[in-house]
Amino acid sequence: MPLASPTADRSAAPAARRDAVWILAAVLACGWFVARYGQAFMGPETLLCLVVGAVILAPVAVRLATGTFDLFEPMVLVTGLYLLYFVVGPLVRFSMDDMVFVGYDFEQVYAGALLAVLVVAGSLWAGYAVPVGPRPGSMVAHRRSWDPEAARRLGWGLVVLALVFMLLWARIAGRSLGTFFLPGLFGSMGGGGDGPDIPYLFLAIEWFTPALLVLVIAGALRGPWSRAAAILLITIVYVSIGFRYRVVILWIAFSMLLYLKAGKRPRLAVLVPAVMGAFLFVGWLAWARLFFRSGGANGGLSFQLGDVVQGALSDTRVFETFGAVMQVVPQHVDYVGFDPLGYLIILPIPRFLWPEKPLPMWLYDIGGSIGTAESVNLGAAVPHFGEYYFMFGWPGMALGSFLFGMGVRWLWRWYQADPGDSWRQLLLAINTGFLFQAVIRGYLAQVFQEWCFIVLPAIVIMRMCTRPAPPAPGNAHA
Repeated sequence: MPLASPTADRSAAPAARRDAVWILAAVLACGWFVARYGQAFMGPETLLCLVVGAVILAPVAVRLATGTFDLFEPMVLVTGLYLLYFVVGPLVRFSMDDMVFVGYDFEQVYAGALLAVLVVAGSLWAGYAVPVGPRPGSMVAHRRSWDPEAARRLGWGLVVLALVFMLLWARIAGRSLGTFFLPGLFGSMGGGGDGPDIPYLFLAIEWFTPALLVLVIAGALRGPWSRAAAILLITIVYVSIGFRYRVVILWIAFSMLLYLKAGKRPRLAVLVPAVMGAFLFVGWLAWARLFFRSGGANGGLSFQLGDVVQGALSDTRVFETFGAVMQVVPQHVDYVGFDPLGYLIILPIPRFLWPEKPLPMWLYDIGGSIGTAESVNLGAAVPHFGEYYFMFGWPGMALGSFLFGMGVRWLWRWYQADPGDSWRQLLLAINTGFLFQAVIRGYLAQVFQEWCFIVLPAIVIMRMCTRPAPPAPGNAHA
């Protein structure tokens, strides 16, 4: 999609500001009415939800008003996630009077958590406004040349490695291959599962995602049937082992890449049903993965719309747990400072080599901040800014969100510098898909680890089969 000229941007700016003012006024008026007459239904919190939603949507509104909107700008996905997790999720629970989670009533935490999201959203978009990264069009004259045949060999090699490590993990852990093919439905868990679990062998399964995208960009999977078969097989493996959000990352990246290669964007008639279908599938999988993980011994595969919607929204509860964390940090639990950054260094060291390796204790404080028996095993159940708050409180949350916004903007400008380059298309698609994981989980060490397995292999392959190409004669900088 072509970018609007600076002149067009300036001429459209007053209209964008007027639209933004009217939207905000309507939101405030609606929120005031609810807050005034709906005290029994979380009225003030509903007002805050609407204000937060307006702030979150502001960049998209400006893009639409100025004619510079691009569906594949990473900001759009971040906006959608923020709306779903921190606006839609709470509003649904207000409407259903469903504010008890893991044995705790969160009614009193919503106001503080929403105010925090207001600060986070403002800081995020302030960071996103900083023009970091290459200028659009500045790298076209320095496009790197690449060898598609080498990319195909490396892509298939990564597939083989993922298969070998998958089989090796199953062998060591005492599992059968049925573990990866819908156990309880088509396969069997097999074995007692009493062998040692080696996480890095297991995580190598995630290499299927970058391998598929490399093969697509290199032309190894040209026909629609071969692509459909490949993504179906990978989805089956991820569903079988409960990799719910790896499926979402895979689908987002794969779909984006196909459209980027074609130079198109999906029409609303395609996009809306696809998003709703994915939403319902993730909700169904939230219930069904217990069936697959237990080999059919527990859970079920029935599709009840109410249960599916609840399952799809279940992960948005990280908003409530974040509010609980704010209530105990630093009043009862100290800030953890730079510990999450330090844990990046020691995470790759296997525990069998370092039995006394420290644990990320701040993760246990998430469940501890709620204080119920059901919350003990919550794990990293806070959004990304929840960890920033753990580190340095409100200043850390604001600064961390600002830097996160800068990073997302850098990715977009880097792609825009040469949007016709195949490798930039691939890396934009896979990094945008990975933003899903980066936003919803406040555990930097785990997020970085997943990035190394999902995104880094694509970068390595790119560097191995590309080289700088001399500028084409007469090719000017944009």
